[in-house]
Amino acid sequence: MKKTFSRILFSFLLLCVAAAAVVLALLNEREAPRIELVSPIEFLAIEQTIPFVVRDDKSGIRAVSVTVEQDGRQYTILDRSWPRQGWFSHGGENVYNQTVTVKSNELGLRDGRADLIVTARDFSLWNFMAGNVSTLRRPVIVDTSRPKVRLLDAPRSIAAGGSGMVRYRVNEPLAAHGVVLNGLFHPGVPVRPDDDRTLAAMLALPYDAKRVEECYLTATDRAGNTVRVPFSLKVRPRRPRYDRITVSDRFLAGKLPEFAGMIDLPEGAPLDQYLYLNREERRKNNEKIRSLTSVATPKRFWNGPMKRLPRSSRRAGFADRRSYFYQGRLIDKQVHLGIDLASVRQAPVPAAAAGTVVFADYLGIYGNAVILDHGWGVFSLYSHLSRMDVAKGDEVARGDILGRTGTTGMVGGDHLHFSVLVGGVFVDPVEWWDGRWLELNILQYLKPE
Repeated sequence: MKKTFSRILFSFLLLCVAAAAVVLALLNEREAPRIELVSPIEFLAIEQTIPFVVRDDKSGIRAVSVTVEQDGRQYTILDRSWPRQGWFSHGGENVYNQTVTVKSNELGLRDGRADLIVTARDFSLWNFMAGNVSTLRRPVIVDTSRPKVRLLDAPRSIAAGGSGMVRYRVNEPLAAHGVVLNGLFHPGVPVRPDDDRTLAAMLALPYDAKRVEECYLTATDRAGNTVRVPFSLKVRPRRPRYDRITVSDRFLAGKLPEFAGMIDLPEGAPLDQYLYLNREERRKNNEKIRSLTSVATPKRFWNGPMKRLPRSSRRAGFADRRSYFYQGRLIDKQVHLGIDLASVRQAPVPAAAAGTVVFADYLGIYGNAVILDHGWGVFSLYSHLSRMDVAKGDEVARGDILGRTGTTGMVGGDHLHFSVLVGGVFVDPVEWWDGRWLELNILQYLKPE
């Protein structure tokens, strides 16, 4: 009996020791918290945001601090701690996402080298109850000087639906720069490949602009310091022209089957399908075009007026306000964002300027379309083609044949719809056909000084 009791007691003590060992192992875990900067950091600007994450899957996060050390002094940015709720319930967090803001000038940091330090401690009883500690130290450069920007050339006025160029000089390499015009950012590019201080930005103003609400140069250095340099710019209003287009049942019967084979048309009467194309499909197509033409390639391929479709007559102008009638009833209104040029049927279509093909495919109401990137944010669009003789990625010279005119897309007769875009904005192609306009407004400012 005594032996049985002794065995039970011994087993019980063993279980207690084992349980205590497990508890002590859990409370004395040696896994330190993990610290991660969400994005790399090289600089501390005038005001710098720093997102980071601390993780501790076991005993939980007990304290987190963020400091900047410079010249032997430490500047506290964050000092956060969590109280222990109990020996078996730590009360901290397992994941701590935070973003701190370092205001260098307010802290008294000087420009130059410093260290960003993130420290995290957990609730482990290891290290004489002090817990496990992790420290992340990153060397940084404090830069509180805004870039200096000097405006060299800018137009005094710009036409609604027109283009222009601003030239400027900076004192240091930049992370981003360009011109903001009525809320639209036009990125800048180096004027010459061997000079990263003399820069230029192509401008464009939508056809319906009535005034300039805001206009300024902006430059951001690699540390994130930003400067704005406003300048004045007047708008030359565009006198609207109007066009009336009659939609017939014959046109619908002949044209809708083409779209049915290329895009998903909604169910409904032919007129409803036409209105979907003229409104929703047009919107989608223009968004696609803008997305393809909003990036400025640093290299400039154009150097002179754009080439026009030879021996062609104009059938519709840029920014014409079109009213659509069906059986004498007004059914829709749209704006024509290009110029229609008619020559002979299936006339060869030359590239208006040297460039790279960024799109060559079917594009809804535009039919078979080709888009060329001419560099510096300047693009040209050729649509309604009966055939395309180039593919995406091809490099073409001015005058190279892109395809043939045709009747694909939302058209009734063979012609070329030609558009020019600057920074994703449709602009008047007439300016880009005019050598004198191009010389006075752009090319004269690009000549070596």
